[in-house]
Amino acid sequence: MGKLKVLIFGPIAPPIGGISIHIDRLKNLLENEFIFDFIDESKIIKENIYNIKSKKLFKYLIKILHADILYIQSGNIIYRYVHIIFGKLFKKKIILTIHGFGNFKYNIINRWMNNCCDKIIIVNKNIVPAKQLNKIKYFVKPAFIMPVIANEPILPNEVVNIIETARNENKKIIISNASKLKMYNNEDLYGLDLSLQLSSRLIENEFEFIFIFIVSSQEEHESYFKKIKNEIKINRLEKNFYLIPTLLSFSKLISKSDLVIRATNIDGDSISVREAICLNTPVIASDAVERPIGTIIFKNRNLDDLYSKTSSILKKYTSNKELNIYKNRNENDFDFYKNLIIQTATIK
Repeated sequence: MGKLKVLIFGPIAPPIGGISIHIDRLKNLLENEFIFDFIDESKIIKENIYNIKSKKLFKYLIKILHADILYIQSGNIIYRYVHIIFGKLFKKKIILTIHGFGNFKYNIINRWMNNCCDKIIIVNKNIVPAKQLNKIKYFVKPAFIMPVIANEPILPNEVVNIIETARNENKKIIISNASKLKMYNNEDLYGLDLSLQLSSRLIENEFEFIFIFIVSSQEEHESYFKKIKNEIKINRLEKNFYLIPTLLSFSKLISKSDLVIRATNIDGDSISVREAICLNTPVIASDAVERPIGTIIFKNRNLDDLYSKTSSILKKYTSNKELNIYKNRNENDFDFYKNLIIQTATIK
């Protein structure tokens, strides 16, 4: 028997986001064990990767027909439904990872769709009510797969120059990121506005720092991006706050930084938070969801609490960039995902 053919559905970078990072690292982790193919759901169409937005239904169906396992990681609930329906029509084995909450209520349709899958992974226990899932089918497992920093792409020159200048001036380096700027409940989902307010308060209290906020894509909210850029100028934060639209390895950036902030007002299981813990870089994150051990928690959308936690870290932090509790993580992930795929293939 040859290698199993695994068809992965989900966004393929670029743009970079939590799901696309997970898919890329999963493929790299298991590429010697299985044959991978992809149904890309991102808005950037790439050469040699089938994108669902091409609307070439025949090619889509052929890919499903030739696969042994369908591994659905769609963030878009409609795409998820479509993949599951066609998977069942072709009598394929289906693994589903639910990465986040989305903008829908968990209802009878979601329950029926999920029960059509052979195995389900939820990245934290609060995403889907456990009582709604078949206990034999589902696992709670964070989407984090440890990066190999030496293999990550080098940082853009602009970012490297900012970091080197900050180090020469003995400034602490704070970072945060967003796949793209979004609103949730009429608030800045990734807390860019909160990061700006935090920076102003740190300057008022004479902290020596820079804040680098990376946005992978300006899509959909370009006007908001321009508004924040204008606020940076109005508040004279140009030497402290850098809002940079670029694609880069955020794990590489974490390895060069002193503090990571995750100020989201909703979340799944943040890869950035786990990367920071992995690299022994302090990470402050909102209490919007349950966070992994090692995270410093602040009250969601509470500037006073965020400032208190940030100032405390900046006063006492000493860099220690050795890997810690995740040293053997990739071996565990390799075994988990390899066994998951093989076991799913053998389900009767």
